[in-house]
Amino acid sequence: MGDMSRYNDLKFNACWRHYLPLVRNRLTFAYRLGTQLNVAGESPFYLNTYLNQLYMQRVIYEGLGGANSIRGIMRNRILARGVAFANVEFRVQVAHFRIGKENFYIGLNPFMDAGMVVQPYDRVVTDPRLFELADADPASPDAFYDDSRLYAPHLSAGCGLKVAMNDNFVLSVDWATALDKQDNSKFSNLYIKMGYMF
Repeated sequence: MGDMSRYNDLKFNACWRHYLPLVRNRLTFAYRLGTQLNVAGESPFYLNTYLNQLYMQRVIYEGLGGANSIRGIMRNRILARGVAFANVEFRVQVAHFRIGKENFYIGLNPFMDAGMVVQPYDRVVTDPRLFELADADPASPDAFYDDSRLYAPHLSAGCGLKVAMNDNFVLSVDWATALDKQDNSKFSNLYIKMGYMF
């Protein structure tokens, strides 16, 4: 398994969430800004998929990319020692109605998500065939190692449909797609879950 004693790191994690009501019970502007940085030491590569949280939101940890961070981009797409991300969305309550004694609303939330590497992970390439791929044309699907794109932002956009009961129980269906071919923009993703992402 190798010498694990060299792995001893300290990470800094910060997240800011803000909800700004624009039209009461109809329109809210919501955004989230976050970062996770390696302050000291080094961690194993596989631990860079963990985006630390103050509280556990879900059983499965994940890094940047996927239903809980950057919708429309493949899960754990952005692996690095340090990352930054942002989510921006408008939460529009389109229709309110009652069924029995329960209050319901149907909402839409157009959104845009972004993330980027701020501290790259030191890559060690040992297979000589990978060097050939690294020198390939950056537009080629085989090119995975392009330092000129290392700090480029990963962007996605989409829209969500929400069905809420009594404001607390929210069924969420989000559709999103990446905006850049480096994140496989030919495909889109559909996420079905409970609650808003943040």
